[in-house]
Amino acid sequence: MLPPHARGPLLMVAATASFTAMIGLVKHARGWGFDTLELMGWRSLAAIPLLLLVSRAWRVSRPGLLALRCAFGFAAMFCYYSATRGLGVGEVSILAKLQPLLVALLAPVLLGAGERPGRSTWMAMGLGLLGTVAIALPSTGDTPVRAASVVAGLGSAVFSTLAHTTLRALGKEDANAVVFWFQLSIGAGALAALAVTGAPLTTPTASTLPWLVAIGLTALAGQSLMTRAYASDTAPRVAAAGYVGPLLGFALDVAAFGQTPEPASLLGAGFILGAGFWLLR
Repeated sequence: MLPPHARGPLLMVAATASFTAMIGLVKHARGWGFDTLELMGWRSLAAIPLLLLVSRAWRVSRPGLLALRCAFGFAAMFCYYSATRGLGVGEVSILAKLQPLLVALLAPVLLGAGERPGRSTWMAMGLGLLGTVAIALPSTGDTPVRAASVVAGLGSAVFSTLAHTTLRALGKEDANAVVFWFQLSIGAGALAALAVTGAPLTTPTASTLPWLVAIGLTALAGQSLMTRAYASDTAPRVAAAGYVGPLLGFALDVAAFGQTPEPASLLGAGFILGAGFWLLR
């Protein structure tokens, strides 16, 4: 049994690990010709059958707030997946780390003074931000694809901030119900967008289907863990625990894509680890 002060941040660390694995799978799947909307659609279709097995509650008491969470989440996911076109997993995670600071600033305005971060949380987030800056310094030359990916990554941070803040407001709702409706909205929205644009749907093959299922399962695990994390603690503390994301992302870049981080990146990883341990303590 986790102590109350550690439960929310530790659940968010586990969610971040799941999302890091997911984005690595997404980057790999792009090599087979799947575009962003297709990956979003297949991801949700793979996760929904499992949700149908484990969910016992389908109703929520605040459907309007849930609809906002789904809309912001859809936009954040589209930008997040788009950013993988020109950036590594670690770099995408770096840009996502603007989100905890935005959550800390926005949550007290939207959710009340009880969400105001304490001094130690601000210090942990500041240390984590130094780490993300250090990792960002060795970035190489700019290209149009890379520049567009950076803009997409920044957009993901903004929309993710709004999605996570509404998720905190939904904290008393059944987690499985919230995750189910989110997955359903992602799948329906992606397929509807493809139908409107008239783009042909890339059909999975026997070799690509397991990877698409893995994207769906890691996404489902991340969503479920994140929903429970925000139900367990204040939004700023939970969001700050996500600073382990860049560290996990660069580890995946090394292991799966052969991209070795530069010394400044390792220094930044040390800052991020320090921020995480400080927050949990």
